[in-house]
Amino acid sequence: MQKNIEDYDAVLPIITEPGLSIDRLTMLIYSPGFSCYEADENYRDANGVRTRDMINAFHKVIEKIFKGSDLEPEKIEYSMQTKLYLYHYRICDVDIQFCTKMPKTKRIDDEGYIEVWGDDDNKDKGYMYEYYCNDYNIRVEYNPNKADISKLNSLLDWIGNNFYAHYKCSKFIKISRIDFAFDYPEALNPCLFNFKLSRKWNNTGSAQNGVETVYFGAQKSKFHLVVYNKKEEYEKKQNIYYSGAYLWRVELRCHHTWFIHELPEIGLRVMPRIEIFNTGRMDSDWQYNLMLENAMQWGIKTVLSKLPRTTRDRYLAKYRNSSCPIVHPGDLYLQNFRGLWDIERDKILKTFGFEPEQFCSRAVSDSKL
Repeated sequence: MQKNIEDYDAVLPIITEPGLSIDRLTMLIYSPGFSCYEADENYRDANGVRTRDMINAFHKVIEKIFKGSDLEPEKIEYSMQTKLYLYHYRICDVDIQFCTKMPKTKRIDDEGYIEVWGDDDNKDKGYMYEYYCNDYNIRVEYNPNKADISKLNSLLDWIGNNFYAHYKCSKFIKISRIDFAFDYPEALNPCLFNFKLSRKWNNTGSAQNGVETVYFGAQKSKFHLVVYNKKEEYEKKQNIYYSGAYLWRVELRCHHTWFIHELPEIGLRVMPRIEIFNTGRMDSDWQYNLMLENAMQWGIKTVLSKLPRTTRDRYLAKYRNSSCPIVHPGDLYLQNFRGLWDIERDKILKTFGFEPEQFCSRAVSDSKL
């Protein structure tokens, strides 16, 4: 049964040109000692008292800021703990988690260290893990397309005033994840995308519509590429109607760590790994044409993986010689990201109580944007 426009929660206007947006941003805030883990028992007790005092102060700040405010009650959610953090708040669609429950681990391969401190199992494996406390124990995450972090100015300013004294301003905020969304208002075939160097890929869809979503790389890998039908996701999952005929999204999820005064090393290293093959170019080689037809149905990565290496490389070179049928995500990144990031970075710094003029971008790979 087809819905009427009135049945949807919202209606989105038509997008006429491909565009780039930041779809998710995760920050880690330098907060030494703000953890519930310590190796030494005596120090853990002292640290626990200090941590509880900080948490109580944090709760009072939240109550003071939002009590009697014009925010709806559903805009403020609180849960006791998550998998990694002891406390979790969701305020104005911004997730704030603090007080880490688990330490970090570091792999040690030093033979002498293992002989002195390791057990028999460590000596057999040739390595051991050393546990140490986290220095970044506050996590802030939000979607810049949906949430405005400046609404939390008073709260994040309190965090900045309490922990900034411990560290240099440039290393106070660390970005641990950023997702790039490239939206295309045209018909795309996700089967003809490839992400070089990715060893895992997966195609999902239905018998009626064919392949609808393609995943490259594991979800926990450093770079994870997803190509999917955004118009269909709006309608089925968010009950939002998009007015245009097509809306496809190429989403690059980056678990790449960098400090806020820098730029990520993505534009010239990661974006060229995205390949989009042209379906309009046929060849006199019937095997080439057959592979192209199969790739449009099952995915270029799947088809090429079944071939011998020399044959695969020969046909892959043919595909790569054809021009990209759409505006490449790498071009959109180089044209738009610097401006988007400067605006969002300045907003973050002002929310934490800093002056953006104190920071300067020193990234090497993307410095010519």
